Amino acid sequence: MNFLIPTTAALTLAFVASSANAQSRQVVPKIAHLCVHTVATQPPAVIVTASGELPSGGFTDVQLERVMFVTPPQDGYQIYQLTSVPPAGPATTQITTVTATDSWINFEKEAPWLRGVRVLGVGDGVKEARVERRVRRNIRSLDEAEIETLRRGIDAMKSRPASDPTSWAFQANIHGTFTGSNPLFNQCQHGTDHFFSWHRLYLFHFEQILAEASGDPNLTLPYWDWTEDRALPIAFRQPADATNPLFDDSRFINQGALLPLSIVRDDLNDATAQTSFLGRFGFSSQLEGSPHGAIHVQIGGNMGSVPTAANDPIFWLHHCNIDRLWDHWLNLGGGRSNPTSLGFLDQQFPFAAADGTTVSERVGENLYSRQLGYSYDTTPAPAMPATAESPMMVAAVHPAMTHGHTPDANTDAGDADSTLPQGYQSIASTKQPPGINANAAAGSNLSAPLTLKPHRVEVPMTERARLPFNTVAPAAAEKEQLLIQVVGIEFDHSPAFTYAVYLNLPSDVNDVDRQSLYRLGTLDLFGVPKKVPEGATGTAHTHPLTRTFDATATISRLKNLGLWEDGKVEVVLLPVVSAPPPEKADEYQQSLEASAKKSQVRYREIRILAR
Repeated sequence: MNFLIPTTAALTLAFVASSANAQSRQVVPKIAHLCVHTVATQPPAVIVTASGELPSGGFTDVQLERVMFVTPPQDGYQIYQLTSVPPAGPATTQITTVTATDSWINFEKEAPWLRGVRVLGVGDGVKEARVERRVRRNIRSLDEAEIETLRRGIDAMKSRPASDPTSWAFQANIHGTFTGSNPLFNQCQHGTDHFFSWHRLYLFHFEQILAEASGDPNLTLPYWDWTEDRALPIAFRQPADATNPLFDDSRFINQGALLPLSIVRDDLNDATAQTSFLGRFGFSSQLEGSPHGAIHVQIGGNMGSVPTAANDPIFWLHHCNIDRLWDHWLNLGGGRSNPTSLGFLDQQFPFAAADGTTVSERVGENLYSRQLGYSYDTTPAPAMPATAESPMMVAAVHPAMTHGHTPDANTDAGDADSTLPQGYQSIASTKQPPGINANAAAGSNLSAPLTLKPHRVEVPMTERARLPFNTVAPAAAEKEQLLIQVVGIEFDHSPAFTYAVYLNLPSDVNDVDRQSLYRLGTLDLFGVPKKVPEGATGTAHTHPLTRTFDATATISRLKNLGLWEDGKVEVVLLPVVSAPPPEKADEYQQSLEASAKKSQVRYREIRILAR
């Protein structure tokens, strides 16, 4: 049995009884009612209200006292006592009902083990209740009434003027916009260490605004688990008109097309296999590129471009799932943990709160879903380590697995060296990619637009360039020895497709070997189109993209199987598209071809980097 110690307030009450003038407190013997609920304050709080019966009147100073445990209770139940000061004179005989409330602020940090509350009385006078956190659920589990509440909230937000911080337009502009100069706009964190932490806070404040707008304070954002349901949720596709606030007619997959397995399965597995949060190929950057960015592009329309993505209602469900996958990754264990450096934890971001005011949020106080008072229905809220706020000089960054895709921070491709990772040098390059666009402006040095056909590029190799390849052993344990970069990617308009990237891929290989032996990752193409709307004031993401892949494991694997051809490095880009219903296949293909022609996806060079 755990030894119990009163909290500071209770200790004070216990000791004042020893003084000559103090009156001793008595425990209310019979607990009649108990109410426990959480509130989405910052930080979240649990409110406990207890009522009890006393055998006589005249009792004063009723308090609900929390009892502190030396070690967390095995059953996760916090003990309370309802106490009062007995009358100084003769007691009356009538039964008296007394009530008191305790507001436990920041309970998630102080007691992450908390599952319920137990108020002690005498005998059967004890009452207990579970602590129910706000639970975000899979969209597939919501009934029609709950879907309608979601529609009502979004519709109400869309009806508000764009200048209202709680309006749909204002909230979307916080993520990105082509117009507007409000300091809260264009804040989204892409290609930075705070991709996950910023979006978590963004979702939190949006959720509170949405709940208020819907008239249901218990509303929580649902998530779209595209690993199980690869088509857009039906409520977001039908009715396919303006009567449905969840519908966005700019999407490319409203007809029910299924997202590619290579994105929702293979790329997700690559990302969750990483045990480091940060780093060029850490979990955060891996998942941000694909599946996160690639799914944005596959959905297309508003979702396909950073400045317009949050205008599509599916954005919020997609990012809820990304947020859930962060919790899932932490729960996998194996050394997985969030950053602990003060530089990371002390970062602050401003947001528009539910009351329309601007609030500044510190990452360290909002890093875990527990700190924000919610969890996911199928994914337990990860435990908060006792050292979550411990100061450290640097974040713990370990080498990540070598197989996969990672988006570098978007950099200005006008300077080739600005895209070089620290400690690497370019050892081979296409210089001028095959099919230089004859109509391109002088000095642009861009490839011809990519199409929906395979794109093969052989990188010229000198004897000097071959040397680092020779050092990769068939069973190489060291990662990130050789990187392949696609540099200076740009497009006139956001495409509705992505590319899978392969190394030395034979033309006659089967699907299984293509994915398991030759694959490097996904070129997600989630960014900002070069041709922005007329009158656009600019955005923080207008520069070309550079995407980096660790080729070490793929080279090692091919060597081990005797499939590596010395001196040959051919990078192959295969279009990746969603799978429409058979009756919509022709229509979807036509829309893809139109997208490829309009988007004009180009790149400047493909190069090989070595340490």
